[in-house]
Amino acid sequence: MFGEFGVSSGAEEVYRVLVRLRHATRAELGSLGVVPEDELDAAISELGALGLTAESASGWSAVPPERAVELLIHREEQVLAARRARLDQARDSIPLLVADYVDGSRTFVSDRVELLDDPDVVRSRLFQLTQQAKRSAWSMSPGGALSPDAVDSSIPLDTDLASRGVSSRMIVSTSSLGPTHWNEYLTSIQALGHEVRASDTVTLRAIIIDEEIGVIPDTESVRPGAYVLHGKALVAPLVALFEEVWDASTPWAEDEDRVAGQFSEAKLRQVAVLLFKGHKDEAIARRLGVSIRTMRRLISATFDELQANGRFQAGARAVERGWVGSDSEVEPPGSGSVTAPTS
Repeated sequence: MFGEFGVSSGAEEVYRVLVRLRHATRAELGSLGVVPEDELDAAISELGALGLTAESASGWSAVPPERAVELLIHREEQVLAARRARLDQARDSIPLLVADYVDGSRTFVSDRVELLDDPDVVRSRLFQLTQQAKRSAWSMSPGGALSPDAVDSSIPLDTDLASRGVSSRMIVSTSSLGPTHWNEYLTSIQALGHEVRASDTVTLRAIIIDEEIGVIPDTESVRPGAYVLHGKALVAPLVALFEEVWDASTPWAEDEDRVAGQFSEAKLRQVAVLLFKGHKDEAIARRLGVSIRTMRRLISATFDELQANGRFQAGARAVERGWVGSDSEVEPPGSGSVTAPTS
C-alpha cells in the first residue's frame, strides 16, 4: 500500500512489524528477519525521515496507521501542488511564446492589415486573438464539419471565452450538421452559453473579435493563409455581413437536428432511391414528409454512408450496395423511423 507513495517495500514491512509489536529494538527487528540485515538500517532511517516512526532510547514505535497514511497523503499532495505550479508556469508562458512565433512569421501589408501565409501561424494567431478577446468572438464557418482533432483543439478556447464572460456567436453551414462529433461539439458549446445558428447562405469563413479585428482567408495564396484586419472601419463590412447572415439563420438545437447515426439505414435507402430516380430536393422532402432542413441532412447522411461526393456517385454506390433495384419502394410520409422537425 505504501508503495503508491514511494515508500520502499522494506520500510513498509518494518512499519507493519512495529504496528503489530507497538515497539521494538534494533536487535529485535534484526532477529525477526523482516528485511535482510544489510537493508534494515536504511529501512529504519526511511521511516524516520517520513515521520512514520517515533524513536526512543530503547527503540522505535510506529506512528498510528491513520496518522501515517495522512502524513503520506499530505506529502504527496505537496509534491502534486509543486508540479501543478510548474505546469501553471509553463502554461503562463504560452502567450509569450505564441507572440514570438507569430511576430516572426507575419507580414504587415499596411498598418491595419497583416498577412499570415502559413496555416500553423494562422492557428497560433487565432489562439492569440481569442485569448485577447474582451467582449465578443463571432465566427462564420461555411463548408463541412470540423475534424475531430480541430474540435478537440477548439474546446479549451471556447471554455476560456465562457469563463471570461466573452459573448460568442457561431454560424455554421446547414450542410455541416450531421456528424456525431460535430453535433456533440455544438451542444457542448451551447451548454457553455455560446450561441449557434445554422445557415444555407454562409459563404465566407471569418472570425470577428470585439467587432474591431477580423480574420478572413487569403484566397489568392497557394498555401492556406489569412488576412487580419484591424480597426472598426475595415471590420465594419464583416460585422454587417455577419449580422445579416445571423438574422437569417436558424437557431440550432440537438433535438431538431438529428445526427447522421440516428437515421436508420432504411431511411437512407429511401433517400438513395429517390435520388436515383432524379427527384429534386423539394420533391424528396414532400415524399418523405420531412422539412427541407431535415431532408438536406438526410441527403448529407446518405452521401456519407455511401462515401459519395455527389448525386451521380451516390446513385452508382447505391446500385453497388443493392439499395436501388426494380423493387425499390418508398414509404409514405409518417411511416419512417425518424420524427422530423417541421421547421
